[in-house]
This record gives sequence, C-alpha cells and structure tokens, in this order.
Amino acid sequence: MQQEHLKALILRNATFEAEKLARTMGSEAGPVLAALAAHEIPRVRSNALEVAGELETVEGGRLVLAALDDPDEEVRNLAAALVDICGRRELLPDLVQAIEKHTDPVLRGDLALQIGRAGGREHIPLLQVYEAKAKDEALRHNLDLAMARLGSDEARRILIKRLEGPDPSIRFRALQDCLYVQEQSLAVHFAFALRDYRDVICLTVPEAPAAVNARVCDVAVSVMHGLGYSFSFRAEDLWRRSEPELEEARKIVAGLAAK
Repeated sequence: MQQEHLKALILRNATFEAEKLARTMGSEAGPVLAALAAHEIPRVRSNALEVAGELETVEGGRLVLAALDDPDEEVRNLAAALVDICGRRELLPDLVQAIEKHTDPVLRGDLALQIGRAGGREHIPLLQVYEAKAKDEALRHNLDLAMARLGSDEARRILIKRLEGPDPSIRFRALQDCLYVQEQSLAVHFAFALRDYRDVICLTVPEAPAAVNARVCDVAVSVMHGLGYSFSFRAEDLWRRSEPELEEARKIVAGLAAK
C-alpha cells in the first residue's frame, strides 16, 4: 500500500510528500525508487533521484552514481549534484568505476572527495594517477584533499603549507579543508591562524546596522571544535572570539606542539 502511494506521489511530482513518506518506509522505499529511476520519462527519473538524495542510503547512492550516465542532461546534472551522498564504503566499487569513466573535472573532483571519505590508504595510488594528469586547479585541490584524508603525507604537507602561509584567504580555505580531512593532529599547525586577526567572512546579514566579521583566528577556533577539541566556552557556532577564548585555543595548540 505504501509503495503504491510513494510511486503515485513521485509520478505526480509531489516530491516533498514523497520524501516524507520514503523516510517512514525506510528500506521498503528502495524498490520503488529503483524502478522509477529507470522510468522512460526523464522527469520521473529526476523525481526518484531527488527522493533518493534526501534518504542518503547505500541504495540511493547507487542510483545516483548510475544516473551519472543517464541519457537526459538534466538528470545527469541532478545526479552530479547528489554525489555527496555517496561517500560510503559499500559504494567504493561504484565510485572507482565512476571516477575512471567521467572526465569532467568538477565531477571527477567530487567523486574523489567521496572516495576520500569511504576509502583507505590503498586508494591513494589511484588518486595519484589522476592528480599527476590533472590540469584543472580545482580538481587537483580536491584530489589532494581526498588523499590527505586517506593519509597521504605529501597531501597533508600541502595542506599544512596553506595553513601556515601568509595569505588570509588561503588560510581560511585551508582551515575549512581540515574539517573534511578530519585529522585532529592538524591543529598543531594552527598557531599562525590563531594569531591572525584579519577579517575573512561576514557573519551578519546586509541589512544589519553594523557588520560583524569573523577573523582567521575565529575560524580556527571553530575548526578546532569541529575536529573534536573541547573548550570551556561554547564553540559550536562561528563567531568573533574574545581574547581569553583565543588564548585558551592557543594553549591547546602549544600543548600539542610540546608533545
């Protein structure tokens, strides 16, 4: 009964309602989505992918990766936008096949990031092959990040160089990249960032009477929290930190350096 209802919702473009129903159905939604992802009408295939993307299951990830070869351009574009639900170990064979097949630098970079999430050190040589041939700067960046997460010393040295470089915008992006790499030990290289008071991102809406900007040092504290470090103050949200709060973060980093 629920499967028929889910099918009817997808067929009539009621994707929001379909997503709600599919969540309650769990694995029972899989066969319906798989069938409709192969429907002759591109719009129906697209609707099925949207629902699969919201569920973020292994089965949904397989549908997304398969849809990268869909004959309809809009369906392919949607699948490419949903690749970030595919970073699961069960999907590694599909991810490896996809990155070998698709040469678009944006898509290949996104697939590399998912391999970084799902894979192990044994996947570093595969990504090194693509990194050696990559001419697109953004692709090289994503390949390096994926390898850094997988444990490549060289890729982590590249990230550390960006963290310790003089350009605030590069430091800002490198700090954000540490959240993807998810390696706590990188925080030992945050010393320069924690003393960098240059503004890098506006925290207030344009209509606010006075703009509030986060500095590099504020971002560093936020990233440390994201890497699992604890503070005596609430650090869940990115905000302008007081000097005592910054000093607390600096002491943690100094302690890491002393070990």
